[in-house]
Amino acid sequence: MFGGKRINFTEDRSVLHTVLRHEDVIKSISKNEQDAPFEGEKQLVHAELLKIRELCERLHGGGLRGATGRKICAVVNIGIGGSDLGPRMVCEALACYRIPGVNAFFVSNIDPSEMKDVLSRVDLEETMFVVVSKTFTTQETIANARMALEIMDAKMSVPREEISSKHFVAVSSNTEEARKFGIRNVFSMWDFVGGRYSLWSAAGLAIALYVGFDNFLRLLSGASIMDRHFISSPLESSPALHAILELYYNDTEYPTKCIVAYDFYMRSFYLHIQQLDMESNGKAGTKEGGIAHRTGMIVWGGVGTNSQHSFFQLLHQGTHRVLVEFLVPLVPEEEFKTEGHSHHTMVVANCLAQSEALMAGCPSDNVHKNFPGNKPSITICYSKLSPEVLGALIAHYEHKVFVQGLYWGINSFDQFGVQLGKTIASKIQRSIENTEETLDYSPSTNTAIEMARLAKNGRA
Repeated sequence: MFGGKRINFTEDRSVLHTVLRHEDVIKSISKNEQDAPFEGEKQLVHAELLKIRELCERLHGGGLRGATGRKICAVVNIGIGGSDLGPRMVCEALACYRIPGVNAFFVSNIDPSEMKDVLSRVDLEETMFVVVSKTFTTQETIANARMALEIMDAKMSVPREEISSKHFVAVSSNTEEARKFGIRNVFSMWDFVGGRYSLWSAAGLAIALYVGFDNFLRLLSGASIMDRHFISSPLESSPALHAILELYYNDTEYPTKCIVAYDFYMRSFYLHIQQLDMESNGKAGTKEGGIAHRTGMIVWGGVGTNSQHSFFQLLHQGTHRVLVEFLVPLVPEEEFKTEGHSHHTMVVANCLAQSEALMAGCPSDNVHKNFPGNKPSITICYSKLSPEVLGALIAHYEHKVFVQGLYWGINSFDQFGVQLGKTIASKIQRSIENTEETLDYSPSTNTAIEMARLAKNGRA
């Protein structure tokens, strides 16, 4: 991977998301070098980081203005999958580092309710939309971008082309389609970076705009440190050890992993890891053309201590085999004491107590009060959550996923499983809209389509 080999063997592509946070590029940007001595992918990344910094400086300096001359102070990221989950999670996790006066919002769902909810919370004249789609043809993303443009066009008394050019930027490899939309400022995406690994690129533009370019660079730096650690450290202190532990439990019939972060700011971390893990390793076909035995785990989770009052009952006394993974900060972002007791100490105590309870249990002859114990968990402690710590943590999981894919002999960097349902959805959409069309789906799908047709015509 680090050498640029085409390890994405099903699509014959290199996998170079680590170049996005290469330490030499970060050092050059930190020194404000405009013409760094890089070639190839490093040169592309360096140039793009300069563009990101320039837009951040305009926004934070008050020079970025909309079509009516008002200062932009709200950023709405429109994307889905890796163009949403990673940047959304990072913005939540680093909310304490946000630039005063700048707000970030995210729209991913094609359900118009999400877009309407976000637009109800912003002033359109002070809002910029970041449309993130590698192909600029992603159905959900482009439909949402058009919805935003049409709503703004209806409410703002300025030419439509002024709105699209001053209130929209794009992150895409398809510059031509973005220009057709009316967007002038287009940031690059590349085939050597998969969506779920792209938050380090311009796909993470919303992060930089929200927390500032310097903090975005700190995020990249933390990931770069973990990259160096991964390739230079012995196995017992490497992300590979994490991978091996999970492989062991997966092979001993623990098909699911529950991630619980005892950190409010990390409440969406498991959702990013869910995609990273399940979209990367939720596959059966091996490089040799065979079928792998037992690959990626089902990943789910929540936030502590809330989850203790939700699904922890099942973890302690249920019949399902679940590997639990705890994350907990050793230094709080926020601290408060009640009657002399630290809230953060309570958080840490609860996290460690759950791990201990899963392991030790509490045997009882009363089956209703028996806690069998011997239930595995992994606890990851980190210092105070910072851009560097978060970057290192995300990169740690990326390398864990990579090692597991190597073990199974699968390609962790394609996602053909996403396409089939989207293809059928396009066909079903036409079937719902064309009420005269004869249906040839399964009986249950035919019935559901008929119901949707009736509802569409107000007869449900």
